[in-house]
Amino acid sequence: MVPIALYGAVILRNYVALIMALLSMVNFVMKDSDVSTILYIELLLIISFYLSIKSSKNERLKNDVKSFRDESVIKADEIARKNTELIQAKDDEVYFGRLKERNRIAREIHDNVGHMLTRAILQLGALITICRDDVLKSGLLELKSTLDTAMNNIRNSVHDLRDEAIDIPTAKVLAVMC
Repeated sequence: MVPIALYGAVILRNYVALIMALLSMVNFVMKDSDVSTILYIELLLIISFYLSIKSSKNERLKNDVKSFRDESVIKADEIARKNTELIQAKDDEVYFGRLKERNRIAREIHDNVGHMLTRAILQLGALITICRDDVLKSGLLELKSTLDTAMNNIRNSVHDLRDEAIDIPTAKVLAVMC
């Protein structure tokens, strides 16, 4: 019984129980003076002490493994979250690049083609006003109608491009806030 008490005292780090186990062993040894019994008890005490130390080490190793596993799960979650953030940032940059290009195209169409068509329509209107030939005037009116249709189509396309586009600096601020 003494070796078991010693094992339990060492495992639980209960020093009072350890002292009691050693005192009971000394008391037992004093009563019985048989050398083989004393050696047997001492051997059992040494084995129980050795096993208690190994059990303590084993328990510490188990706790270390659990701790490392928990840390690895936390790190994996953190890496997954960072990857998601990076993918979202990349998608935002692509989206903002498209919007920037769309705004540039709309501005160029408006500033270049739209102004030239307006100029051609005004010049054609002046020609129609001063033209006296009815056959020529009807051809000029058809040309003006075609140019008006082209101008309206370009105007609608530019408005559509701008309606789908957004203010990029504002959008970037909103994306950072989200």
